[in-house]
Amino acid sequence: MPLQHKHLRQDPEYAKNSIKPTCVVVFGDDNCIPWFRWLAPGYRHCFVAIATGSNWVIIDPLAHQTVIESIPLSSADALSNWYRQHGYSTIITGQRTSPAKPAPWAPFTCVEAVKRILGIQHYWVQTPKQLFKYLKNENNP
Repeated sequence: MPLQHKHLRQDPEYAKNSIKPTCVVVFGDDNCIPWFRWLAPGYRHCFVAIATGSNWVIIDPLAHQTVIESIPLSSADALSNWYRQHGYSTIITGQRTSPAKPAPWAPFTCVEAVKRILGIQHYWVQTPKQLFKYLKNENNP
């Protein structure tokens, strides 16, 4: 039986000392796959950085592999500003507790990977631009 992380959230001693990680979702044109050119310019790819302990863990779901990197922790604003200075759009948000049911079926894309990391189960959010609009219009934690 796989480890049930939900038990950590239910433990009162753990819960009173835990903080939901801060996330920075990054949007850009870093997609060299020709058939993705129909996506909105500036919103052809997305990835997420999660603040954990003393590092940002960057999870970049590419078509051929998922790149996971760790960089020293700075403020979410500083990380967000760095990406913006390099031509990306960003949203600062947090992980949500999603319903205890399977996420809707969808192809494995950068958007679907980021949605699952953030705990978003909205089927109609399928492109990076739709994810950006969803996060921008949502009451972010």
